[in-house]
Amino acid sequence: MSIKNILESAEAFLFICLIFALVLSAFSFFFVFCIDWVDGFFGMNLKGLPAGIYLFFKMAGAIGIICLMAHYPRYRRQSVLLVFFYYGLLCLDALVTLKNSQGSRDYPLMMLVLFFISVLLFVVHGTLSLTGGPVTEESP
Repeated sequence: MSIKNILESAEAFLFICLIFALVLSAFSFFFVFCIDWVDGFFGMNLKGLPAGIYLFFKMAGAIGIICLMAHYPRYRRQSVLLVFFYYGLLCLDALVTLKNSQGSRDYPLMMLVLFFISVLLFVVHGTLSLTGGPVTEESP
């Protein structure tokens, strides 16, 4: 098995993992949107309508990226970049909110893990792009 085949398998696995993670993110933001309109935005505590709008846009962003990843595989590079920036923004938001909060000092491990997975997908996809297109099967 060549390195290129291993990278293609890793890319497909990470791609599916991130689609699953985006679905879970969209559901969690939807449940918070339905239950309690409270969220943090870069250290500010949002309540009421501003929190609802922010939660809606986080949910809509996840759903939009899911649609792009699942329905348009030819736009893989763009979807990889979107997922990278989406989880990067959420991770940065969680870290800044944590830094400015007076309560708990636990790091948002889930956001860090999802951001790390998106970085891995970004690196693997970039490496595959540099080595050439996908491997095609030759017919005898």
